[in-house]
Amino acid sequence: MPVRANRLLFAARLRRAAAAQSRTHEHADSWQVEYCLRGPIQYNVNGHTYHLPAGAFLVIPPGFFHSQDSPKGADSFVLKFQITAFSTALKKPTVVQLSRPERQIAEPILTSLVHEHDGRARQRERMVAALLSQLLIWIGRWSMTSLVQRQSATRMDAAERIRMVGDMLRREYDRSLSVAELAKRACLSRSRFQEIFRSEFGASPIAFHTRVRMEKAMELGRYTGMSWRQIAAQLGYDDPAYFSRIFKNTMGASPSRLLGQRR
Repeated sequence: MPVRANRLLFAARLRRAAAAQSRTHEHADSWQVEYCLRGPIQYNVNGHTYHLPAGAFLVIPPGFFHSQDSPKGADSFVLKFQITAFSTALKKPTVVQLSRPERQIAEPILTSLVHEHDGRARQRERMVAALLSQLLIWIGRWSMTSLVQRQSATRMDAAERIRMVGDMLRREYDRSLSVAELAKRACLSRSRFQEIFRSEFGASPIAFHTRVRMEKAMELGRYTGMSWRQIAAQLGYDDPAYFSRIFKNTMGASPSRLLGQRR
């Protein structure tokens, strides 16, 4: 019988009131994912040790023998599911460490999955399938980002790494990021990073990020009714006057003119 796509078999949040160990076992036709909220949790998978700190996923494909050692106070989500395909980066057991913004995406999805799995609400199966599909897409993305950070410059296309950094800049518009930090994420020297980034996006990394932030300011002003001072704070600018100068230099007019007179 063919495996049905995105079939959730088990979902639970495990809060360990005492230290616990599992016997060595395998899942011949299902995947296991554990996400650590509080750890560390230790796994042995086919003789290899994996340490799972807070904010990290461990993805175990079918057919791998594994056991787990959890200390008292450990807290995690555990899922088992069957799918027809997963990210190509996850052909073997993989730990994927999430950033703070990524954790804010993952943890509500996991909470909702357990809630729906344990309940019997109307359209439960459709909701579970949708949430699981969403989570697997996110894990696939995060695993590719993690792979990029581990690979050397000669093993992955530099332009692809630059595009992933550009996508990160579009999302993290509320942070001030240095060129050195961005170059490190792309596994490139600072000069090479800036050269390829300008070729890909037609602007320097800082100019590109500033433009993204000011366009987000326009969006917030148009759809939220926030004052431009509130928008400045939302975008991570502590000094409203500095934000106003950057906005005017980038957008060609002051925030009070383009965002309205709301201060």
